Amino acid sequence: MRLVVLGCWGGFPPAGGATSGYLVETKAGSILLDCGSGVLSQLSFYKPPFQVGAVILSHLHNDHVADLPVLQYALRTYARRGFAVNFPVPVYVPADADLSSLEHLEPEFKVIPVDTGTAYDILSARVTFAPTTHPVASNAVRLEEDGSVLVYSGDSEPDDNLTELALHADLLLCESTNVPESFHSSGRGHMGPIEAAQTAKSAQAKGLVLTHLPSDGDLLHARELARMAFAGPVELASVKSVYAVGEAE
Repeated sequence: MRLVVLGCWGGFPPAGGATSGYLVETKAGSILLDCGSGVLSQLSFYKPPFQVGAVILSHLHNDHVADLPVLQYALRTYARRGFAVNFPVPVYVPADADLSSLEHLEPEFKVIPVDTGTAYDILSARVTFAPTTHPVASNAVRLEEDGSVLVYSGDSEPDDNLTELALHADLLLCESTNVPESFHSSGRGHMGPIEAAQTAKSAQAKGLVLTHLPSDGDLLHARELARMAFAGPVELASVKSVYAVGEAE
């Protein structure tokens, strides 16, 4: 698998940035993991939107879904121009989410509420989910392909479900909203760099990427705090960062 960071900011992006959005490339196609503000613009640097084969939403807060209607419009336009768009594109969402907010997505998308006890085959990846601690229904996501494991926290406080899902992950993409000196968040439903690092350590993950970052605060200090709590490699996510996951590294 290959992970491309399309957006890494929490809440709102700084100039030229994008909120949560990640392109996961498998042997069978491309999965869009969250679709926040500015993500579609960043996606277009890598591939046309109609090549996205599936969308997974960790939860339905705007900084994770704002560009989904924009993607819908793009797909509709490409289809009118004669491009082969494989409608409907599946959109996997937490089963307990307010699905009424997604009713406008048809017919371009098919909304699929996920069962956290079920493994899904999505474009050759085995995908499993775990509920996390956040003010709205939110899932962490585990993607496995050919022995490589990528886990994405979504938004969450420290949570045993997340730790269990991330066990032995090659790469843990973990939120770190509560950065020192940041006024971005009240802290509720989120974690900071030390907690993200402790999650990676407890899960025996091989590497950690901090994401869902505030646009204020000392991010370099946050990275150093995480490095003191986790012995593996720690990086700050940034737009256009690319990671080979597991055996492809």
